[in-house]
Amino acid sequence: MNASEDEFVDDIEQAPRGPDTPEIRDADLPKIYPFIKRVLEFPVALILVICLLPVYLGLTLAAYISHGYPALFMFPRLGKNGKSFHIFKFRTMVRDAKQQMRNGASNDSLITPYGRFLRKTHMDELAQALNVLMGHISFVGPRPMDSDTFNFILEENEIWPDILKTRPGITCLESILADLPEIDEKVRKILRIPPPPKTPPTMSLPRRYPLDRFYIENESLWMDLVIVWYTLRTFAGKAAEHR
Repeated sequence: MNASEDEFVDDIEQAPRGPDTPEIRDADLPKIYPFIKRVLEFPVALILVICLLPVYLGLTLAAYISHGYPALFMFPRLGKNGKSFHIFKFRTMVRDAKQQMRNGASNDSLITPYGRFLRKTHMDELAQALNVLMGHISFVGPRPMDSDTFNFILEENEIWPDILKTRPGITCLESILADLPEIDEKVRKILRIPPPPKTPPTMSLPRRYPLDRFYIENESLWMDLVIVWYTLRTFAGKAAEHR
């Protein structure tokens, strides 16, 4: 295990759980809201996909001009109960990025100018509305992870499988708090989230860990609406920066 992995494991182990963060069991999870959530988000996803068809066409054409075919990139992720699925994103790297990374190229050097724009505005994630429509993910939920990352974490922290007890999502608490740090205190107050540690972890996954657990334990329509609202604010703000 290298130094970065040691730091990661230390951050996970030190992630605050608090006295009000019990270990999650199947019986503890609310059974009705996930069903209601799916019933509500299916028609929303259907309407959204239909409305986004012109946008998808424009992004696909721009991607083809910028860095060629294919415009979409699919990669495996773990869904609810560990079921594997392929998540959709608009491709932001050169076509042979994997091979170049094996040859030592840096991740950042392989992002095309158009791909950098997509990432900064989060427009590369618009294709994930298709995943919501297909039932792979929700609009809100813990961000899906790949099996290698999950298995590495599982070796170091046996509680992490709780993350797979709910459907993953396009956006989550960590996403909005990372993109809008100025509203961290306000969101925590609205949703009654425990304060962050005095020395927050520097790596993304350890930062996500207590927030994802809090979401799973307290998942509700109100919490989802708050997260969606601030996600739209982030998206609108970043899109405005690039007009």
